[in-house]
Amino acid sequence: MKNIERYLKSFGKKVIRGANNIASTKGYNLNGKFSVSVKKVDNGYDVVFKAPDYTSFIDKGVSGNKKRRYYKDYKGAKRKSPFQYKDKAPPSHVFEKWIKKKGIQGRDKKTGRFIKRKALAFVMAKSMQIKGRDGIGIFQKPLSLEYRKLNKGIAQAIKNDMKQILIKK
Repeated sequence: MKNIERYLKSFGKKVIRGANNIASTKGYNLNGKFSVSVKKVDNGYDVVFKAPDYTSFIDKGVSGNKKRRYYKDYKGAKRKSPFQYKDKAPPSHVFEKWIKKKGIQGRDKKTGRFIKRKALAFVMAKSMQIKGRDGIGIFQKPLSLEYRKLNKGIAQAIKNDMKQILIKK
């Protein structure tokens, strides 16, 4: 059954390669933070993906307390995000760092004066709490693409394994 294991491992590596591509195009540096393992269990194989904890938030999105966010799973079904900002907003110091890094300077709508970075970060955090955050499908998109090819590839791997078993006997 080495061919099946080898195929499942290559399947996992392709999913990870796709996830890294999507993450890098969206501005996330997650190279080397994903891994895959194939484990033999009683009635088949388990393909286990490991990623940082926050990857699922990026993948599926986070609903706000006023707006619900949805994502498409690897089978193409539309699902509600399991994550939601309820009574707490995300920490504003994260937005402060991002504002400083990007060199953004906020302005007051009425007066046109510049506002402090801390105030802008607070407003952004509050907006995120209300609206939420869209998911970008870091894992769902590449998993969907590779899942469509899975049946054909597994069938070929089983065929090769059966040939090897029959040749040995």
